[in-house]
Amino acid sequence: MTISRSETINILIAGIGTGSLGIELLKCFALSSKFQIFGADISENAYGHNDKRFIDTAIIQYDTDQQYAARLLKYAKEVNAQWVAPGAEATGKILAKYRDLFAVEGLELMINSTEVITVCSDKVACSNLLAKHGFTTPQTIIATQPSDLSTFERYPCVVKPAKDSGGSNMVFLAETPDEAAFFVRYLSRRGFDACIQEYIDSEDEFTVGVLSSRDGIVLSSIALKRNLGSKLSRATSYGNRVISSGWSQGRIDNYMDICEQAERMALALGSTWALNLQGRVRCGEFIPFEVNPRHSGTSYLRAMAGINEPIIAIDYFYEKRLPKLSELRVGQYQRMLTEYFAPEVSR
Repeated sequence: MTISRSETINILIAGIGTGSLGIELLKCFALSSKFQIFGADISENAYGHNDKRFIDTAIIQYDTDQQYAARLLKYAKEVNAQWVAPGAEATGKILAKYRDLFAVEGLELMINSTEVITVCSDKVACSNLLAKHGFTTPQTIIATQPSDLSTFERYPCVVKPAKDSGGSNMVFLAETPDEAAFFVRYLSRRGFDACIQEYIDSEDEFTVGVLSSRDGIVLSSIALKRNLGSKLSRATSYGNRVISSGWSQGRIDNYMDICEQAERMALALGSTWALNLQGRVRCGEFIPFEVNPRHSGTSYLRAMAGINEPIIAIDYFYEKRLPKLSELRVGQYQRMLTEYFAPEVSR
């Protein structure tokens, strides 16, 4: 099926809070007149309810995953949505869990395959799979208690929740086994197993997007070299050690070698939609420390540079033609905070 540029596609973005992936996707779709964009969120205070680029938004009550999925599907049908895009990590996992529910109604989901989501959600499994295919990865273990650290050798290390906790929340640097043990206990008291990961000591940190089709063909790749000197870009730091925040900004350029390595990783993982790889370069090797099987918070920066991943993916779905990518707009891509007032509205 080939879609005409004159046809309109209805998109529902689920998760439209301040600073969310959903708002970044909204910005991407708003660059084209062929999309009508709807939004949904569990919170009545979500920023997106006040964004005029949405034709309509809804508050979707959350009780259980299944009830949320059913209510979201009901709203999607009401607005004649053809595609549903998760605007948050948790929403993406719910959609993946109930993808058959949406498929029966003819709705397409902007998510990766269940297999890729599963392996990327397990940091050790993802690292081991990439290593099996010959890629260098940081030593990574899961620790449920301090004694589990006996198998870990490479300090300093990063200690973070084994399952996603949202952006760079509860991510720590540990120089010694004793410090790592403290953070393992800290996370355990809050209900998290700890992921212990070798700290890659390099100033060259990249976030790389690799977009693949549902049949595994790489459609585009783009790399941003993070500016770790900006306060907004740092989750924590001391001395020369830095852990980046979820607010990536920096230089987009033709980092062909970095992109080529990331593309091979996406193929090794079997990615069938958007994949975001975060890593550092050491001795010419791109070493990933985080792999997210979804669109990135830098999606709009990439669209500004000429690679509008959400639209490329949907166009290929219908047209089955490799995209004609525009020349990359090389330069610095920066972020800032913007204040706004939202009057109270009865819903």
